[in-house]
Amino acid sequence: MTDFKFDSKRDFRRKVLSKLATYFQVPKQEKEELFTDEVLNSDVMYSDYLADNRDFKFEVYVAHIKKFKLPQVMKGRNFLKSNAYLEYVNARGAVEDPESFIMAIHMGGDEIWFMYEDNGDYEGDGAVVVNSEDGQFIFEPFLNFLESRHPKNTYTDVD
Repeated sequence: MTDFKFDSKRDFRRKVLSKLATYFQVPKQEKEELFTDEVLNSDVMYSDYLADNRDFKFEVYVAHIKKFKLPQVMKGRNFLKSNAYLEYVNARGAVEDPESFIMAIHMGGDEIWFMYEDNGDYEGDGAVVVNSEDGQFIFEPFLNFLESRHPKNTYTDVD
């Protein structure tokens, strides 16, 4: 099996935060509260601003990969041997509540997928579900993940 290498850097965290800010319609004057050094320099990001103002309470580990090939991880036994799984497990170990943990995989340009564990009852659309000995893992496109949990156009501030 050909595996892939992950890279986690501030630039990729900024890209993911920028897409979250756009999705959640964060006003320009409030973006400085989102793009803090504390958030951008943390291996696992948590934004008090998004938690308090948009109910996005996930701890996000951001990894970049140039070419992500989902078929390489679709079989559970291959997935458990992959760098994707190792990155996920290592980063998840740094959070207090594993249920609030997701990994954002930046694949270049605007393409971002979220990876997270599921309890076996995933009913969404457009994701790749990987069943393994260690549980069920979901690879879900950015918009699918957000729209199923945070429907768009509910974040306009009202005076």
